[in-house]
Amino acid sequence: MLFSRLADKLKRKYPETGSVILDDSLVKKLQFLGDEESFLPDTLYVVYGERAITKTVFPHNMITFFRNDQERATLTDHFTKTRGPTNMIYASWEHHEKIMNDIQDYMLRDQNRGESYSEFLRMVIEGKDLYYLLSEGAKRCGRWLVALDISGKIQGYSPVQNYLTEDWIKAIKNGYCPVDFMEHLRERLLTRTEITSTPFIYLCDQTKLTYLSSPVIVDGSPYGYVFLLSEKEDFDPVAYDILPVLSKVMGDYLRRSNQGVSSRNHIFHELVRDILHGESSGSVQSRIASGKLPIPPLMRVLVVQFYYAEREREALKKLSSQLALFFGPFAPLHLENRLILLQNMDPKLAQQNEKAMVFLRQLALSNRLYIGISNEFIKLESFAEYYEEAETALRLAARLHIESNLVYFRDFAFYSMLCKIPSSEKLRSFCHPALRVLQRYDAENHTELLETLRVYISTNCNQKLTSELMFAHRNTVSYRRQQIIDLTGIDFLDPDTLFQLEYSFKIYQFMDS
Repeated sequence: MLFSRLADKLKRKYPETGSVILDDSLVKKLQFLGDEESFLPDTLYVVYGERAITKTVFPHNMITFFRNDQERATLTDHFTKTRGPTNMIYASWEHHEKIMNDIQDYMLRDQNRGESYSEFLRMVIEGKDLYYLLSEGAKRCGRWLVALDISGKIQGYSPVQNYLTEDWIKAIKNGYCPVDFMEHLRERLLTRTEITSTPFIYLCDQTKLTYLSSPVIVDGSPYGYVFLLSEKEDFDPVAYDILPVLSKVMGDYLRRSNQGVSSRNHIFHELVRDILHGESSGSVQSRIASGKLPIPPLMRVLVVQFYYAEREREALKKLSSQLALFFGPFAPLHLENRLILLQNMDPKLAQQNEKAMVFLRQLALSNRLYIGISNEFIKLESFAEYYEEAETALRLAARLHIESNLVYFRDFAFYSMLCKIPSSEKLRSFCHPALRVLQRYDAENHTELLETLRVYISTNCNQKLTSELMFAHRNTVSYRRQQIIDLTGIDFLDPDTLFQLEYSFKIYQFMDS
């Protein structure tokens, strides 16, 4: 175990104990200091006060026992003058027998824990999931085990025991723990002097269950908890060794699967994946509250993907950090061959969002990206629906050969509606009959009346602009316009007719794509 960890344990149990740590190191065994002048780096050497004063060469790690304050002061002075041990523990002679026993016990436990960790890690490498690991841990502890992330989502649990309360049975069925329970855990965690995976125990007054909890720590931040639940206050002490091992294994798994992702982003990414797989509204709301996720009051989904698949994975990783600077409040989520962004559309951020979209457009052009953008929405529970909007915008833009890097669902909503009509042949019955008349006339007479009508409608019946777009003289356009009226009876002053013609051309475009 680490020298600093051993020193902390002793200081908590024996307050008069002191330490000096200049170069923290691992200690694996205990040995009394003799007359040797070469020392093992992983050994903690024991020497009593009067003998320590006679030494001028010291090991890297040492513990010495003093009989009184005067002897302690003498030892401190001697070690200063002789360049004493790099790492030193000062302990009282009064408790030396207990301290020696404790040190041996700590080291043995640490060794056993290391062996258990290796064993459980081997199970992970062999492809065993968290349910299997918790079941194995439960066999050794003789009690029920469950793992939660910081938002309350149940990541795994051992086979259910008959002493579980209705609340826990309901939580297992729903897949998450309620907000008030997660707040209770957070309060208990915050009362601790240090954030470690060391188990803490308490008795629940309501359920009368004994809880032994080990926080899952990743890069110094809590990501979740591994719990032992017991109907008795006494249980196998091996649980104190097994729980930190399981929490470390879970932490290693989270670190590998979410490299460089903070606790908050991890919770959000997990939640989004679950929403896309049909997570219930109640679970989403509870996990947002438990994880204290800063969900924007108004938001939209952006889906980013490359033109060419062979560049995707590595390139998306590089783009992710760039996009994270402009789009918040969460880091981009990698999903298959794309990035998913949640953009905060709070009106107060209008200027910031405008700059972000300029940056995004430049990034899309320089990296050959396609980006689909959903409509705005207010509840994260609706994420799947609006993610599908962004995806639909990308699909329809490709189908209709729209040459734009940024495509908005609002511009394709009509085509999305057309996709829901089962037979494409039925679509023609929704079109204005003038289009078929003009299509037949053009085919028979080699004219361009249908295209002239399309451009004329798209320019809001602007004859001058139509002539410019078609590279035709205004008189030619005027003549064609009159031909169209004569052949179809169209009234260009009727807004309903113009609306029918506009969506009819969209249907033709969709059917020809």
